[in-house]
Amino acid sequence: IENHKTDTFFFFWEESAVHYGPEGGVNIEAAQNLNLKLYKLNKKGGAIVAQPGDICYIHITRGESRFNWELGYFIANKLQERGWDVQVSGNDVLVEGRKVIGHMRMYLGGACNFYGGHISLTVNLPAIQRVCTKPMEKIPAGLSEFGVTREEVEEWLHEFWFRFK
Repeated sequence: IENHKTDTFFFFWEESAVHYGPEGGVNIEAAQNLNLKLYKLNKKGGAIVAQPGDICYIHITRGESRFNWELGYFIANKLQERGWDVQVSGNDVLVEGRKVIGHMRMYLGGACNFYGGHISLTVNLPAIQRVCTKPMEKIPAGLSEFGVTREEVEEWLHEFWFRFK
């Protein structure tokens, strides 16, 4: 990774998993009982419980990138066009006060940065409450709760990608 020379982007469709930082905040036993894969990341912040069908994205680059923020604002604008109350709050996109997108950055060394994000399409709130031990500052929601389909999100990503490149 330290010798990484070019920008690399990944979009992938998530399995049932928990992504969490070194300070924990995750009930490991509950996650295992729910058959969630565990991914411990070297980043500050809370946990993300991903459901099958959610969309994750990664950008590995040398130097700084606005990719995550621009994608968040792009999707926020698409949701506002539908009449929803949407706010961008730090690294999150909220619809009607509920978190639908979150992203983060990790320094990998050698001026290489890892930017990752998560777009929720469905949310199992009882499972999240069992797994996450820290108080939730932002209650999660899936875009499907706001009438958005996976196909629409994929179209938005395609449209954004050709604008961003």
